[in-house]
Amino acid sequence: SINLAEAHSDLALELQSSVVQPLRSFSTEHRSRVRASWRLIDDAVRRAAGELAQVERNHRVYTQKAAAAEELRLMESPGTLQPPASAEFEVKARASLAVDVPSAGMSPVSAEDAADGDVALQRRLIADGGALSTVPGELDVASIVLGNVALTRHEFHVMLQRMQTEVPQHDVRFGILGTFRGLISGESLAGWWCTNYPTVVRGEPDATAVGQSMLAQGFLRFMGRGSVFQSRPNAYYQWKRPALDFQSDDDTADASDDEPLGNRQALLGRAVSYERARREADEASQIYRTSVLRAEVVRTGLEEQLTNYLDCMEVWELNRLMHAKSTLAEYARIAKRPVAAELAIGDRLEVYEESVKPPQDIQWGIEAYGTGRFTPHPILFRPHALSPAEFQIFGVPLDEQLLVSHKPIPLLPAKALSLIAKRAREMSPEDRYAIWTSRVLLRNIHELRNSVNRGPRVTLSLLREYDLPVVANVLMLYLLELPLPLCPEELHGPLRALYSARCEKSSAESLQAVRALLEGISYTHIATMQALFSTLREIAGSDESDARSEFVRAVCKRLGPVVMRAKEIVGVSISRIPESFAADLIEHYDVLLAGIDVKRPFKPVPPPAKSSHPYDSALSASLADTHIL
Repeated sequence: SINLAEAHSDLALELQSSVVQPLRSFSTEHRSRVRASWRLIDDAVRRAAGELAQVERNHRVYTQKAAAAEELRLMESPGTLQPPASAEFEVKARASLAVDVPSAGMSPVSAEDAADGDVALQRRLIADGGALSTVPGELDVASIVLGNVALTRHEFHVMLQRMQTEVPQHDVRFGILGTFRGLISGESLAGWWCTNYPTVVRGEPDATAVGQSMLAQGFLRFMGRGSVFQSRPNAYYQWKRPALDFQSDDDTADASDDEPLGNRQALLGRAVSYERARREADEASQIYRTSVLRAEVVRTGLEEQLTNYLDCMEVWELNRLMHAKSTLAEYARIAKRPVAAELAIGDRLEVYEESVKPPQDIQWGIEAYGTGRFTPHPILFRPHALSPAEFQIFGVPLDEQLLVSHKPIPLLPAKALSLIAKRAREMSPEDRYAIWTSRVLLRNIHELRNSVNRGPRVTLSLLREYDLPVVANVLMLYLLELPLPLCPEELHGPLRALYSARCEKSSAESLQAVRALLEGISYTHIATMQALFSTLREIAGSDESDARSEFVRAVCKRLGPVVMRAKEIVGVSISRIPESFAADLIEHYDVLLAGIDVKRPFKPVPPPAKSSHPYDSALSASLADTHIL
C-alpha cells in the first residue's frame, strides 16, 4: 500500500507539471488572444456604423437641398413645365471617382480622422458669407464651425441654452478681485461636449478644439492669463455678452433642422435665390458623394479584418484541438504508470484522443453553429433623379446596368468573360482550371473592385493589369453583391422540387423542365447566365479526365450558392442542390441554356441633352465630353 501511495503521489505531481499547468497556460493565452482580436473587430464595427450614419445624414441634407433648388427653379421660371415622370432613369455619364479617400489598409486612427472631411467641406459653405451672417428665413446650413462641430445658428442657439443650464456653475474667489459667480470649469465643458456630441467630439483633443473656437469667436472669457483653452478642473471660464444675447434667425420654429423642407417653403421663396440654392446643392452632393466613398472603404476594410479574424480563429482552434490532443496523449501515458487497475482508464483516454479529428471537427462546427454565408451589401451613391448605374457598378441591379451597356449583357461580366476566354485558349487544362479554383487574397479582389467601381469606364486594359484568378474572383464578388441573384428567387422552390425528386443522373424530362423554368426569366439574367456558363463549358472541355471532374466539382461548389442565392440566408445550408444545378448548366449547357432566344427589351440610352437648369453643375458640365460605353 505504501508503494501504491507513493505511485499515486508521483502521478499527482507529474499530472500537475505535465498536464494541468500547460493546459492552464494555454487557456489563459488563448483567451487573451481572442479577447484582443475581438476588441479590434468591435472598434472597426463601431467606425463603420458611424460612417454609415454620416452617409445617411449627408444624403438627407443633399436630398433636401436638391428639392429646394428644384422648387426655386420652378418659382423663378413659372412657364417651364416639369418633365413628365418616366419609367426610365436619366442617363448621365459616370464621372471618375478619383477623390482622396483613405485606403483600406490604413490604421484605425487615420480612418477616424478621415471622418472629419465632411466638416472641412461644410466650412466652405459659409466662406463667402462670414461665420454668423445669414439672411432671415434662408436655408441655415453650417453657419458656425467650432473645431470639428459644424452647427446652424438655430442649433448653436439651442446648444448655448443647454450649456448655460446643464453645465455646473461655481463661485470662485480670485484674491483681491473678489468672488466671481457663475463660472464654469474647462473640465465640465469638455465632458459636456464629449457626452452630447460623441460622433464628432471623440476625446479631449476635439473638445479642446471646440473650446478654443468659442474663445476665438468671443463666446467665452478665460479667467486667467493666456488665450488657450484648457480642459482642467481649475481652469474657469465666464460667458461673454455675445453668448448671453445670442439669438437664432428662426426662434419661432419648434422643429429641428432635420424638419422636412416642405414646412419652410414660404420663407425659402422670399429669401434664397436659385443660384445660391443650386450651389449649395452641388456642394452637398460632393459632401454626400465623398462620405459614400469613405464609408465604402471602411466597409471593405471591415470585411478584410473579419476575414483575417476568422482565418486566425481557424488556426487558433486547430492549435487548441492539437494542444488538447497532445495533453490527452500525455495524460494517457502518465495514467498507465501507477497500477494495472488504471490501464483501463488509459485505454479509454486513447479512444477519446483518437476521436478528436481537428479538420472534421472544424467542418462540423461550421455546419452546426454557422450563422450564414458571406453576403456583402454595398453602400450605393443614389443621386437625385439619376440612375445609380452611372456612378458605380457593384450592387446595382443588372437591368439598370444594361441601360448604359452597348454589349448584350452588363459591361463588367462581358469584359471579364471575354478576357478570360481569350487567354484561356492558349493555356494548358491545369492552368485554365486554376483561373476559377485558385484562392486570392481579399485585399487584391477589393483593389480591382474599387478600381472598376470608381473609374469612368470598364476597359480590357484595366483588367489586363491583374491576374486572371483575381479577375474571376472579382466577377464572383460582383455576382454575390447583386441585389437579386442571377437565378431569380421565384425559381428556387420549383428547382429544389425537381432536383429532390429525380435520380442522380439527369433525365431528359427533368432537363426539359429546368429549361422551361429558365425560359421565363428576364433577358438580362438569362443572357448573363448564358455568357458565364458558356465560358465555363469552353474551359472545362469535353474530355473525361479526373482533373476535369475535380474542376467542375470545385467551381460548382463555389459558384452554385452564388447563382442560386436566397434573399435572406440564416444558418449554413448543407443542401447540394445549388451545386447540382450549376453542374448541369455546365455539363448540359446545350440542353438547358443554348438556343433560348430572348430579345433585348431596350437599346442603350444615348446621353441626354444638356439641361438649362442642372442641379449638379460639376457633373452636368462633363456630359458634353463623355459618351456611353
